Amino acid sequence: MAYSDNQKVHAKTLAAEKTRSALVGAAKTHIRLNGFQSTRVDDVVADVDGVTKGAFYHHFKNKKALGYAVFDEEYAAWFRHFFIEPLKSSALVLDTLTSKIMEAAEFNTDQTVALGCPVNNLANEMSPLDEAFQSRISSLYHEFKSTLSDSIERDQARGLIKQNIDAMSTATFILACIQGGMTIAKPQQQVSELRTVFTGLADYMKSLIS
Repeated sequence: MAYSDNQKVHAKTLAAEKTRSALVGAAKTHIRLNGFQSTRVDDVVADVDGVTKGAFYHHFKNKKALGYAVFDEEYAAWFRHFFIEPLKSSALVLDTLTSKIMEAAEFNTDQTVALGCPVNNLANEMSPLDEAFQSRISSLYHEFKSTLSDSIERDQARGLIKQNIDAMSTATFILACIQGGMTIAKPQQQVSELRTVFTGLADYMKSLIS
């Protein structure tokens, strides 16, 4: 069966997208395990069957461009899906966020907390060194705080959350507890440490509900 020119172009586009996605996935694993600076392009390419270094540079200008793609398409996308998006449509935002952090406490293990939070790891490693990483991470944290703060103010107006708290300060504190819990658990390699912090945070948030 002969393929039309459009079908050939479509197939080529799909193959290119598959290759790019595979490179991002391989890089995600390397960065998670070893950090961005220790990740080598050669190792990423070697993990993707049939891909050459030339193909890598067809998709990414350099290693930093690959790192930005990993952050945008994997780490930040997951953080938005798990933590930020549910806040926008919640019936009571602090109940929703409590459920999400306790869910995170349950699916993490000693092994995953030993690796740390991917976003937090990159914040610590790359924010002092690269403006583009710093800007991306700062924007993601700001998005979380703004979304949570707006939702707290909405629930305050509905009489569901205590009036005597500042919404943005509260949102900033909650984010610090979420990321701080991962930071504390990482060197001890014990998920029980994360669960202790998240349980305390859940109790704090419950205390703010009217």
